[in-house]
Amino acid sequence: MIDVGALRFTGKTKKQLLWEASFVQSKAGKHIPAHQSFFKDPLPVFDLPMLEDHPLEDMLQEIETLRFPLGNIFDLLQDDPYAYKLAKDIPGLLGKEAVFIGYLVCTKDTYTKKEQQLMHFGTWVDAEGNWLDSVHFPNAAMRYTFQGRGFYKIKGLIVEEFGEYAINVTGMVKVGIKQVRG
Repeated sequence: MIDVGALRFTGKTKKQLLWEASFVQSKAGKHIPAHQSFFKDPLPVFDLPMLEDHPLEDMLQEIETLRFPLGNIFDLLQDDPYAYKLAKDIPGLLGKEAVFIGYLVCTKDTYTKKEQQLMHFGTWVDAEGNWLDSVHFPNAAMRYTFQGRGFYKIKGLIVEEFGEYAINVTGMVKVGIKQVRG
């Protein structure tokens, strides 16, 4: 709960709460006497240094804990996602090559019918929260591999089949996220 900021109502920072929780957990592992003491032990008082909170650090912690951020994941991106095409631009790009930045949601591996070569389908989300679909035919699948979750710059020819648009990938590279100052 602390990791995802659910205890903000206490008025304490996340880092203060984590320090206190760590202390309480370390005390809980010690021997508890079978009888109550006549004297109440005073609770320790902490003088913690001011620990700076950082929104990007919080977002990374949310992703680690919940597997998704509570804010806009594109706030982590080093590059400006609006400098590239968005999902809403796709209908006007049919038959043209374009470059997008997307956050990888999932992939599906499959094989071609004739030569049984590995190919992929990708599902992405853009900076506005809209879906992008990509097709990675065998040559592109071998040359531009997926490197796990994260942001990718995707280059490809816009195609349409059965009323659905996709990016026929001709290039793809994983792109970095902002660094938390430290």
